[in-house]
Amino acid sequence: MHLKSLEKKLLKIIFESKNPMTVLKIKKCKPFKNISINKINMALNFLKKQSLVKSKNKEFYLCKENSYLKFGIVIKVFETFGIVKDENNNEILIPGKYMLNMLPGDKVLVKLFEDFAEGSPEGEVLAIKNAEKLIYHGKILNNNGVLSFVSYEINFDLKIKNLNDDFCNKLVSVKIVHRGRDVDEHVAVVEDVIGSASNPQDCCNLILKQQNVRSNFDSDVLNLAHKVASQNISQADYEQREDLRNKVIFTIDGADSKDLDDAISIEKFGNGSWQLGVHIADVSHYVVQDSLLDVEAFKRGTSIYYADKVIPMLPKEISNGICSLNPNEDRLAFSVFMDFDANGNMLNYDFKKSVIRSRVKGVYSEINSIIDGIADNETKDKYKEVKEHILLMLELSDVFHKRRDERCSLNIKTQECKVKIDGEKVSILPYVRGKSEEIIEEFMLKANEAAAKFAQKNKLPFIYRVHENPPSEKLTSLCNILNNLNLPVPKNDSQVELAKILKKVDGTKYEYVINNTVLRCMAKAKYSAEYNPHYGLVLNDYSHFTSPIRRYPDLFIHRIMSEYLKRKSERTNKYFSGRVSDVAFESSVCEKNADNIERECEDIYKAYYMTDFIGKEFSGIVSSIASYGFYVMLPNFIEGLVHKNTLPDGEYEIVNMIEFKNLKDNEFSIKIGDTVTVKVLKTDVFSGYIDFELCDY
Repeated sequence: MHLKSLEKKLLKIIFESKNPMTVLKIKKCKPFKNISINKINMALNFLKKQSLVKSKNKEFYLCKENSYLKFGIVIKVFETFGIVKDENNNEILIPGKYMLNMLPGDKVLVKLFEDFAEGSPEGEVLAIKNAEKLIYHGKILNNNGVLSFVSYEINFDLKIKNLNDDFCNKLVSVKIVHRGRDVDEHVAVVEDVIGSASNPQDCCNLILKQQNVRSNFDSDVLNLAHKVASQNISQADYEQREDLRNKVIFTIDGADSKDLDDAISIEKFGNGSWQLGVHIADVSHYVVQDSLLDVEAFKRGTSIYYADKVIPMLPKEISNGICSLNPNEDRLAFSVFMDFDANGNMLNYDFKKSVIRSRVKGVYSEINSIIDGIADNETKDKYKEVKEHILLMLELSDVFHKRRDERCSLNIKTQECKVKIDGEKVSILPYVRGKSEEIIEEFMLKANEAAAKFAQKNKLPFIYRVHENPPSEKLTSLCNILNNLNLPVPKNDSQVELAKILKKVDGTKYEYVINNTVLRCMAKAKYSAEYNPHYGLVLNDYSHFTSPIRRYPDLFIHRIMSEYLKRKSERTNKYFSGRVSDVAFESSVCEKNADNIERECEDIYKAYYMTDFIGKEFSGIVSSIASYGFYVMLPNFIEGLVHKNTLPDGEYEIVNMIEFKNLKDNEFSIKIGDTVTVKVLKTDVFSGYIDFELCDY
């Protein structure tokens, strides 16, 4: 079913109107002044039969009950297709002839095609609400003397009126000054120069602008943060909370960390049982519901970390100041004491508001040196008061780790890098996890699990951290790759089966390739108001409780739990039940955006780092293949593309999902997991791309 021009105009008028439209109101609108009421009625009746509009009391409005009718925002426009994100954050592909003249930022009404493939919705744009001010950010590229605008949001030949050589290789903002009837008729002007496309920080700033990241806080928010942070702990807080200042409690974080939101205490008893205390900054005490600070935190959803920078969810007066569990300072905390038997089974948990005083700011690398027995005298002296507690923590962590292995929790090895910046010099180092990092991870998992158990036991409206089973089509793809590599194939989607595979490839040439493939097979973990298990961790009860300084869901469930502990009444349900779904959804969206930003910025710095090695050779492993070439991962986890255009002439194809083969020269074949030598051919800092050339073929 394709709509005629009149029907599309009617949908656009109804879509743009804030209120339902009568036929007489429609007739008064400019596009319909010369069209008879009879024709308008006929078109409206056709739209009603298609379940696109509904009517009541002679007023017409869009039929939101139609599952094929979607409302969304345009996020990308290419020459032959566009992408729209609907209200549930799902992407819809719009083929070129169905795009109308949409541009990123426009609000659109989309009718899904009824025969689209499962998991890949496609549709037609029926109506557009034009964005008032269309500004896009990108790079001016000189391609053989022809200047063009390259952007993440738009990828077509956009006409720019004031383009000249001065803008070459610059990052710019362009503004649409004329909307054409088709993609190639839009016209823009350069409005601002952001920086150089060769400068990594400028390129990261561009990404932040593209994603509308709130990099700075408004003065009203900062004033409130300063006021809140200047408050002393009241006498009432000391009296009404558990006083834990005499207990040995301390934090463990990275050396550069300034927002310390978790601390640990531990005891072991004669019968082999344990009590683990996890003490989290009581951010909800300072960031009051619906205050300016709270509204700002909700909009941000999470702190964003990239390179050596952080864009915090809360102002530094809160995140690095009054809420940070700094050593030798009284701090308000939300504590959970968990009892475990000798085998690591959780027997009990007890949440309470507290006052703590951290003994020392623990640093991962320093504590690792103590555990490994290589600490220098200065480090030994710093940790002398807590050394026996560190060793107890190590012992309990090993118990927990054993339990995780027994339940076949998926320990996927990711290729994490650390960007180190020293002035103009950038270094890319593999992120190495030591024992202390594993300790904190295990203990935070337990606190998060206890919070979810607390919510379930007390039937609270809550935000859970859920992870669904792998999508069947991705699992099928994984099985095909494993089968072609002569590796065991999982019999089903259970964690036991996948854990066996990860263990089988551990230490082999396929280790990181298969870990990467399994990771891509996974569904994305998300926040949900619905109680569901966490697939990857193999836990029925899981939430995010331990990072309220940098994650909004943690802050929000602190409020729910605090309210319940204070009143234990139905008020908790009434007050929060209507909000948890919205908070869970928006937090998931913010988290996904932050993940994308962090990954893109890391790629930018990797490309910038490799610029110094153009022409140099490296050994690496073939990590994946595509129709246009194959990717090679270096030992420092930097990945680059060997494009087929740089390979011997011939026709290339992918064989059995694991091999890149030249059909003309049967001897030329590259397989996933192969070790190859490559030369750095070129880099593009703006896009984060690195191109390699294969040596010795």
